Amino acid sequence: MGYQAVQVKTSVGLITAVNVYIPPGTTQPPFSDLFQWKIFIIVGDMNAKNRLWGSDKNDARGSALKDAITTHNYVS
Repeated sequence: MGYQAVQVKTSVGLITAVNVYIPPGTTQPPFSDLFQWKIFIIVGDMNAKNRLWGSDKNDARGSALKDAITTHNYVS
């Protein structure tokens, strides 16, 4: 998994924007690594399919990402 992160200082504190790319067919990445910042936005192409974000099906990578999202309480 490759990612770049940029922190922006705002009136509410630092906000981290993270751009992620995970090529198809690569080993399952540790998605929990993405949840290390206090306030952040994740964007990118993770090649992960899950109905939670509008895909028509779930795959193993999408399920792992969904599990990391719910484990870290980032679903409202």
